[in-house]
Amino acid sequence: MNILYLADPNSIHDIKWMAYFSKSHQCFLIARKAHLVNWDEEKLHEFHNNYNINILGHVDDFSIKKFYSNIKEAKRIKKLIDKHSINVFHILYTEPNGLWAYYRKNFNAPVVLTTRGSDILLTIQRFFKRKDPLAFLLRYFYKKSFKQADIITSTSTSQKQKIKSIFGRDDIQIIRTGVDISKINISTENDFPIEFPSDKPYLFFPRNMKCLYNHEFSVDAIFLLPEKIKHQYSFVFIDKDGADKNYIEHIKKKMDADKKIDFIFLNRQPQLSVFELYKRASLVVMNSISDGSPVSAMEAMACKTPVILPPLNYDTDIFNDETVTFFGEWKPESLALCIEKLLQPSEALNNKINNAYEVVRKHGNYENEMMRLENIIRSLCKE
Repeated sequence: MNILYLADPNSIHDIKWMAYFSKSHQCFLIARKAHLVNWDEEKLHEFHNNYNINILGHVDDFSIKKFYSNIKEAKRIKKLIDKHSINVFHILYTEPNGLWAYYRKNFNAPVVLTTRGSDILLTIQRFFKRKDPLAFLLRYFYKKSFKQADIITSTSTSQKQKIKSIFGRDDIQIIRTGVDISKINISTENDFPIEFPSDKPYLFFPRNMKCLYNHEFSVDAIFLLPEKIKHQYSFVFIDKDGADKNYIEHIKKKMDADKKIDFIFLNRQPQLSVFELYKRASLVVMNSISDGSPVSAMEAMACKTPVILPPLNYDTDIFNDETVTFFGEWKPESLALCIEKLLQPSEALNNKINNAYEVVRKHGNYENEMMRLENIIRSLCKE
């Protein structure tokens, strides 16, 4: 098949989805203009060599105020579809990318939409609560776009339920990004970050530096831990060199409020280094404001490290009381108590760790999920 993606070439999750298909199919990519900032010819060439995906340039965001510019962009997308004999147009992450499905009939190719979590669970649904004229127009175009899509996939049951409640579609396929178990099971000892400054055991907070991931809540909980734990453990965060500089400075200032705590703030790490960070961690903690089926949590589970998650509506076939630990309330005190409890070894915790590994192997296996998606897309192209 020839597949055209509208995706973010900087996103490891988007790359994982595309890289599976680019091994055996001809894959092309267009990106939002903001996602190709600082991409020169050398970086484009490197991306193609690494993933066998041809980047065809950028597309301007769908505009409500300049609607005629949308027609121009849609025609340009159609030209790319025709030029490269595209069999399917796959749009990863639906806010705002999903709005281009509005032109499905013009494209002469099936359109697949994939939601990831915060796009449908937070941003899009907010438009359906607002009363202003702009939100009214966005509701109209999102309804049309989700209706026009040939296939919609989501990475969690909560997303499927939200799509049904907003758009009335119940034919949503659950396809999780999943975890590459084979990569996790290889030795990654040599990939541990060489700049790691401490020999202490540590807790790992693996999400990137974005407001959505609520790192200030984590830091506040760390401040409330008993002095013995604060002295004994380091607390590791990543993405110090991330794009959201203001948020990063905010988190750094919070960390600096207590110089006695050993905060380790690393730059964004390669995948194998993150795997090794999971494997050596005493505990992996995350407290996102919204979540789908978090790959980072599944990776930690596959690395056989205990995981703490917030009280959100996760898929219970993967994230339940037999596989992970949920803190009870959105209070730093609740997370601190949860951390303190899990740092005490027990047979029950060992059972939970083993259960988590088996569940991810069965329900969150990257290869299996992508094979399912491939079969769905092949069937779509035969219709």
